Amino acid sequence: HQGVVGELTRLTEAGIKMYFIHGNRDFHVDGSFQRRTGVRVLGDSAEVNIAGRRALLMHGDMLCADDMHYHSYRRFARSPVGRSLFKALPIAARRLLAKCMTRASSIGERSGETGAQWSISEREVMAVFQAGYDMLVCGHVHIPGVHRWTVNGVEKVLYVLGDWDDHGTYLECDKETLRMKDAFGDR
Repeated sequence: HQGVVGELTRLTEAGIKMYFIHGNRDFHVDGSFQRRTGVRVLGDSAEVNIAGRRALLMHGDMLCADDMHYHSYRRFARSPVGRSLFKALPIAARRLLAKCMTRASSIGERSGETGAQWSISEREVMAVFQAGYDMLVCGHVHIPGVHRWTVNGVEKVLYVLGDWDDHGTYLECDKETLRMKDAFGDR
């Protein structure tokens, strides 16, 4: 991944601010990555102001409250023991493990296990909105969409970004608006 690291470093040295939020399998990214590239590592979430509204950016895995298998994996993988075991593996074994985990996740999605356990919990989204956020931006389930609710007379918006294999999406914002865009244009 040295080419990617080099490009990120080049962009931050040119004055472009970049930020990184941990996802399913990249939570090992830490301060050394930040020091090497200049990309600020935010961890699991970040509060930002978007178009004058309070927003929470997060990967989104914690919004899938009913996916008990994933949450068990997450607790172990992010524990000191899980992290140490992973780092002790040779690089080839780490890559194979990551590939198997990605494949198992994809098989579960295609096999009909796409019920509530794979979905974002409205209860979790409402908890974010009730904490005072107007917007929530996440990925994880990778089904791009914009979902709107009215909470206490105020519009609240959930933006779910697509993955970069099939649904590359990003948010474009200026001082007043926020729009979801397709990174690949018309395909």
